[in-house]
Amino acid sequence: MLISIIIPVFDRRSTEWKTLESALAQSLERTQYEIVTVVGVTPHQDPHFLRLLQCCDTVVPIDADSDNAASEIDFYIAGQRAAKGDVLFFVEGHTELLPDCCANIAAYFREHPDSAVAWAPRINRSRTRLGAIIGQINLRAETVARSQGWFSLGANCVITTSLFAQLGGFDPGYFRGNENALFERIRQQRIPFGRIETPLVVHDNDMPRKLFVDAAFVAGAGKFNWCSSEEATGNVDGPASRRYRLYRRVSHPLIAWAVEPACRTFGHATLSLATCASRGSLPLACTLYVVAQRSFSAAGFCRARRTAARPRIGAPWRRWAGRVSAFLGSIGN
Repeated sequence: MLISIIIPVFDRRSTEWKTLESALAQSLERTQYEIVTVVGVTPHQDPHFLRLLQCCDTVVPIDADSDNAASEIDFYIAGQRAAKGDVLFFVEGHTELLPDCCANIAAYFREHPDSAVAWAPRINRSRTRLGAIIGQINLRAETVARSQGWFSLGANCVITTSLFAQLGGFDPGYFRGNENALFERIRQQRIPFGRIETPLVVHDNDMPRKLFVDAAFVAGAGKFNWCSSEEATGNVDGPASRRYRLYRRVSHPLIAWAVEPACRTFGHATLSLATCASRGSLPLACTLYVVAQRSFSAAGFCRARRTAARPRIGAPWRRWAGRVSAFLGSIGN
């Protein structure tokens, strides 16, 4: 069995090049895993980084901005397409693989040869207040995963290449929402989630505030695109429509122009409150964090829906203008 570690050179935070370094330093025999590294157009002239790239099995250059949250999914898509392994392990640029990470993945599939997808806990590392909140949110997600499973691109899930293809792979319009889309497809097909008991990576939670806002906004656009895809196939009660029913109600194009900035402002306010509250009450800070994240996502959902509606809203006016122009032309004749 060959494990494909897919590494996007994206959102490194304070990890420097530890993702690549740790991938190259695995205890598992090197022939049993490959490293697929995806590099965007933002130049990295660090000599150490260039030496690390030479040690990777595959380096995929793509025409995507590594500083743009909307580009992140492009890195994963390119990495998956270049991967040759039997098992896909998507990691993030701010994760550090533990030395036995790949060995534990290989051991899991030896013990569970019929398993096709599994998740594992992560070790959370944070120094900032926002990072501490994100770490607590991650722990909550793990608690939920114990009962219903989990699929994430955050270096804590593995999936066989065959199941990934069977599920339809990634849709670039969903952005990071592909995690939820694939999770729902796995549940719909009643495919059991396995669990690797040992943590696979250390996750750097210290996310810059601007990146948090941008990522949540882009996630909102991905949610809208997922809902639109369901509508296009006549699925009016699909998982996206159920998950994001409230977003759909508040994002009608006639009011979205006002809802979007209101959600953005509210998101910034609640995020500031969350970081302040983290000093005294981490549970309260987590609640405010979730509100902020959903507010920014709602703003992104509104923006995407308004953009998609513009041609339809403008069409009646264009038809009316065309008729007036034809009428005036007939008078002139």
